[in-house]
Amino acid sequence: MVKKISNIKLLVIVAAGNLSPELLPEIKKADYVIAADSASLWLINHGIKPNLAIGDFDSLSANDFNFIKKRIHHIKIFPPVKNYTDMHLAVKEVLKIKPDKVIIIGGTGSRLDHFLANVILLDLFLKEKIPAKILDLNNEIRLCNGRIDLSKTAQFPFLSIIPFSSAVYVSTTGCRFEIKNKKIRRGETVGLSNEVIRDKCRITVNKGKIILIRSKDP
Repeated sequence: MVKKISNIKLLVIVAAGNLSPELLPEIKKADYVIAADSASLWLINHGIKPNLAIGDFDSLSANDFNFIKKRIHHIKIFPPVKNYTDMHLAVKEVLKIKPDKVIIIGGTGSRLDHFLANVILLDLFLKEKIPAKILDLNNEIRLCNGRIDLSKTAQFPFLSIIPFSSAVYVSTTGCRFEIKNKKIRRGETVGLSNEVIRDKCRITVNKGKIILIRSKDP
C-alpha cells in the first residue's frame, strides 16, 4: 500500500505514448512520478525510478515485469479486463495525492482513442482545480476555464482554442488574432492557428471550457 503523500508541488505521470529522452529534464523536475504500465520500463532504462507504477502490465514480457518489480518499490497491478485505462488509474491516484501541478508525458501517440480519452481525463483535474497539461515535443495541451495567462515562448509560439463545452465565450489579448467575448460553438474551427505575438497573452473563458493547445508548428 502506498502511504499518504502530501505537499507535492509537481507530479508527473508518464505513459507509454510518444516518449523521447528530450523530455527527461521535465520528468526530473518532478517531486513525484507515476508510471503507467510499460512506461515504468522506459523510465528505469533512462535512470529514473518512479515512485509508483500502475496498470495491468500486459504489454511487458515476464522478464521485463520481473525486472521492474525488483526496482520499483510501489506497484499497483490490475487485471487486463477492467473498466479504466492505465492512464485513468494513474489519474485516480493523483487525485488522492492532490499535487499543486500535474504534467502528463507520453499521453499522445498512435492510439487516437487513448489520446482523446487522455484529453477528456484533464477535466477531472479541472474540476479539482489542479493545473494539468499533456506535454510532448510538439504540443502542450490543457483543458481550461476562467483566465489563462501565457508567456511568449519559442518552444510553442502557436495556439488553438477548441470548445470542450457545447459553446464557449472567449476573449484573447496579446495574440495575432484577438477576440472579445466571442461565442464559439463546438464543431467550429475559428479558434485554431492563432499566435502569441506579445510577451504576455491572456485568454479569458467567460463561459464554458476550452481545450487549449500550444504548438511548435504553425
